Amino acid sequence: MANPTIEEIFEKTDIVALVGEYVQLTKKGKNYSGLCPFHQEKTPSFTVSVEKKLAHCFSCHKGGNPAQFLMDLKHITFKEALEILAKKAGLEYHSTNTTENTKNYAKYYEITNLAKEFYKRNLLKTESGQIAIEYLHKRGIDDQTIKMFDIGLAPAKMDSLYQTLKDANFLDIDMKAIGLIRSNVTNSYDMFIKRVMFPIKDINGNVVGFSGRIYYEDKAQPKYINSPESLIFNKSEVLYNLDKAQLAITKANRVILHEGFMDVFASVKAGFNEAVCSMGTALTADHVRILKKFTNNIVLCYDGDKAGLTASKRAINLLEQNGMQIHIVMLPDSLDPDEYVRKYGELAYQKYFNENQLDAIEFLFRYAIKFHNLNDFNEVVAMKNEIFEMLLRANSESTAEIYLGKLATSLNVSVEAVKADYRKYCNTATTQKYVEYIPDNKKTNENKLEASNYPKSDSIKALVLEYCFKNIKYAKYVDAKIDEYDLMQFLGNDFANVWYQLIDGYYNRYDIFTNEKFEEYILDNKDTMNSYLYFQSIYNGNPNKDSQEFSDNDFNELIIKIIKLNYAFKLKECKNENEQIGEAHIDNVQKMVDILTRSTRFERACKQLINVNLGK
Repeated sequence: MANPTIEEIFEKTDIVALVGEYVQLTKKGKNYSGLCPFHQEKTPSFTVSVEKKLAHCFSCHKGGNPAQFLMDLKHITFKEALEILAKKAGLEYHSTNTTENTKNYAKYYEITNLAKEFYKRNLLKTESGQIAIEYLHKRGIDDQTIKMFDIGLAPAKMDSLYQTLKDANFLDIDMKAIGLIRSNVTNSYDMFIKRVMFPIKDINGNVVGFSGRIYYEDKAQPKYINSPESLIFNKSEVLYNLDKAQLAITKANRVILHEGFMDVFASVKAGFNEAVCSMGTALTADHVRILKKFTNNIVLCYDGDKAGLTASKRAINLLEQNGMQIHIVMLPDSLDPDEYVRKYGELAYQKYFNENQLDAIEFLFRYAIKFHNLNDFNEVVAMKNEIFEMLLRANSESTAEIYLGKLATSLNVSVEAVKADYRKYCNTATTQKYVEYIPDNKKTNENKLEASNYPKSDSIKALVLEYCFKNIKYAKYVDAKIDEYDLMQFLGNDFANVWYQLIDGYYNRYDIFTNEKFEEYILDNKDTMNSYLYFQSIYNGNPNKDSQEFSDNDFNELIIKIIKLNYAFKLKECKNENEQIGEAHIDNVQKMVDILTRSTRFERACKQLINVNLGK
């Protein structure tokens, strides 16, 4: 069947009903008016003409025909807007780049929508549902939030949903494909049993998965079970509540990012409708790419404990690479947003949120101060270098002036002493080499660097990354067991750039590394691509790379090298502080390091620790 024409789609579109989904309209003569959905205003300047099929703001000039209205509102293409309009009008329209697989997703959305309605009925209409509602109320989730977010309940019976979907003539293979049903040799049963259910929706409002939380005491059960990734659910691309928050994000010109959907509920109750979350997973490049369609301004409001603040620190690196303007809210007493609202109330949360937004540099400064012991010499050295590195990257003399003063106050020393330390740091800091990204058809021999030109330490760093590329278990070990600060000191800025994209992004999406997939993943990030090309030029320049064996034993040796290099780095830091600790003490530290790093007992201990964590 041929697609309907654009004129036919527009003719069938009820422009008042379409706009009315997003704007409260009032009839004025032949037209309708309301507050503009694209900017903040108190006097309505947004007009809908039924006769002309136009929705336009006379103040910010956004909107136009039905497709243009949706394009501006949802940040989608013209073809995507036509598909939405055609569907609303009961017409069949498919853009030329729509694949058969994409068309077939409709059956999965029918299944997930039926599951959502099944869970909602079970919550509202059953005795067990009333118990679950009492639990939700105790958690601060009121009836309005339950309704707004389609919260439901999975029954205790093992195959309740399965039988419901079966009765609706859906196939077992399709139920299993989206992770709602499991099966064994004899029968099929529900994935979610006796859990409060939170539907996860894509940007268009289609249910793509579920998260189920236990609502009774049972330590043998995990608190949350989430739908597995499927044809319709990719957790590295889905942001919870983005389907509802789009308009608020556009209007506020910012997005608030949380760690979990309980925090989103609390934020929305406090009036922040632009709140979304990545459902406990690390922020990915795909998440940032999606958010950039709506705004360049982001407020991170993660948990106030060390894990949450460290997650904020990692997210800053990714967001800065993608040109986002960042602010961070550090909640007090290690509270998360949900806990803060339940403890102090919505108005108090709203006030704290609005008055305590930090820029990235201020946050990183406070983070460094907060998580280092200022009474421990080594901790002070590490903290100073962390702040010095941040200021070096900021490349602003005025910013350095401000924060060196703050650092001097925190350490109770003179500004002159801190400035002297900073000058030493800048003089000794090494700048990593970048290999500029050049398209293949423009590369020449002049762009190639000989392996012998690379620093020896960079070759070791490249080998560490190659291990992490070869097997995800090595990457997971490095991420979990090696102190982040030590790792970043070892890798340096360029290699750290590639590392964060690998561990925080790529491995959240794929279990197996391929060069083609990784290059595709980082294609839009020029800095990371340059760093990755530098890594490749080092590794490919290794004459032994083709015969290189990758084993746990060799990995052990490599980790020991990292430990030794970090000892050497810390010794250098000690030498930089010789005015305070004296040359005699430095000599003693040097002897201790030499003895320790040559000790076979030390190496055996390292190997034993590594083998245990690699599952041996």
